[in-house]
Amino acid sequence: MFCEKKLKSCRDYKDGTRVPGNYTVVDKNGNPYQVFCDFNKNYGANTWTLIQSYSLENKNGFASPFTMDNPRNEDNFTWIDYRLSVERMTYIHEQSVKWRITCNYGTEGSLYNDYVRALIADVPLFTLFTNQGKCVPVQRISIRGKTCINCKAYMVQSYELPLHFRAKQSNQCNFKVPQTQSCPPESEDNFGNYNCINPKHKCSSSSSATTQTWLGGY
Repeated sequence: MFCEKKLKSCRDYKDGTRVPGNYTVVDKNGNPYQVFCDFNKNYGANTWTLIQSYSLENKNGFASPFTMDNPRNEDNFTWIDYRLSVERMTYIHEQSVKWRITCNYGTEGSLYNDYVRALIADVPLFTLFTNQGKCVPVQRISIRGKTCINCKAYMVQSYELPLHFRAKQSNQCNFKVPQTQSCPPESEDNFGNYNCINPKHKCSSSSSATTQTWLGGY
């Protein structure tokens, strides 16, 4: 008897020759919808499902943690204002082993000078801390060209704040970021939040710069 395989995330499309683009998956109730997939053959053959993307000028619409339901254009994909519902994200999260954050993927593809990637086993995307955050293990993090592999960096995500990294506080982990931006009483935010902006960071280089969050793995 033939049984059609349920395609739950982009990882279910990893076999064969694929190109980045929109693909159809199903939610936990079996309802189909489209997501954007990236098939990265050069760095560990990872396959990624996009769950959020927004421009710097739209940052106020993305000021909530991933635990808060805040879908935006989830059935009408756009690089500048897009986020899946918590239900869809958590279902994809269950099928994934890694998450990553990129800058300007829609216009420049995968860039690695401003980039972060972590294992879900080390840092679940739906984990919450206090507003002060903590040092977390990452597979790779690059901020303005400064790169660290298999180290720790300072991540924040709380009931009040979206997931982001703080460059200055990462110095207390084992990731040293030089010449961080200061906006007293705050300091430079990377990969989200953007209350203190460094225009030399790709994700915050202009009002049209974009930030993407992905779930995936091998």
